[in-house]
Amino acid sequence: MDSPPLLYGNLGSSSINSPPPIPWYEDGNLVLEAGNTRFRISKGVLAAQSPVFQEMLSFPQPPDEEAFDGCPVVRLYDSPDDVGYFLKAIYDSSYFEPPPSPTEISIVAGVLRLSTKYQVDYLRHRAIRHLGTLYPLTLAAFDKRQETRTTPWKDNTAFFVSLLVRELDLLWVLPSVLYCVCSCPVEDIVQGFLWNGSRMQMNGGDRAKCLQALLVLANLEHRDILNFLTLSSVEGCSSPGACNTHRLTTLRSLNTTRDILNPLDSFDEWEWYLKELCQACLEVSKRSHFPAREALWESLPEIFGLPKWLELDKLRRKALEKA
Repeated sequence: MDSPPLLYGNLGSSSINSPPPIPWYEDGNLVLEAGNTRFRISKGVLAAQSPVFQEMLSFPQPPDEEAFDGCPVVRLYDSPDDVGYFLKAIYDSSYFEPPPSPTEISIVAGVLRLSTKYQVDYLRHRAIRHLGTLYPLTLAAFDKRQETRTTPWKDNTAFFVSLLVRELDLLWVLPSVLYCVCSCPVEDIVQGFLWNGSRMQMNGGDRAKCLQALLVLANLEHRDILNFLTLSSVEGCSSPGACNTHRLTTLRSLNTTRDILNPLDSFDEWEWYLKELCQACLEVSKRSHFPAREALWESLPEIFGLPKWLELDKLRRKALEKA
């Protein structure tokens, strides 16, 4: 069977949802080849950014070394897409800026993988920070993630990121990302998920943890998060009959309209809820609900068998230290 033709040339751009770029600079003096794709770049620029490439390219060129268009060829055993994202980020300063600049999850993943492998610390730090806008370490940041996220919504991102963080040992991302996995259909957890047209499987250990966590999270939601909706009497209530009826109606409505498990976001109808409740019941409701959300968040690492948030934050800070 014939090999696919080699691709080369700057076919991509920095716009969101663009195809992977293929940097090709006519004045370049090095050709990188990954899969069926070639990239022509400057040896000096790459070596200046990456100590791994600096060492690799410092060896004398053998006389019989493969060449293309007068340039030595170096073969890389990385995804061509990842190489394109990584090189574009190195050569175009506007392509992969730190948050709050927008990007997309495939770019984050590609840059993260290769900046880790080839020790380009500033790009690795940017990629880690972009992931943090999606899967943070605090409840306050988690609540604002739809406003602060730097990548557009894409179905099954949590599954994909769970694999990425295991691949690169970014342990601090796991509590929030596995929580988000638990809000996805159970069949996707068990049977695999679709990503860019291919079916993929979670890490086996993480899949087991998520399946075990489903019952724990459901119990916490019923027992703690929505406990205020099961109250039958509140001291100081000015209209017990009406308030009890409203709480019961609200609980029934939630039980019939929700189709996913998401206890942290299971109740956000305060503006509507307060119109139907007396002031005493409203204050008791909030004193029950908000601390319960915070307690659930604090327990997420334990639920998924991970170190406490404080230890995870130390790992994140260490990963972001300048080399």
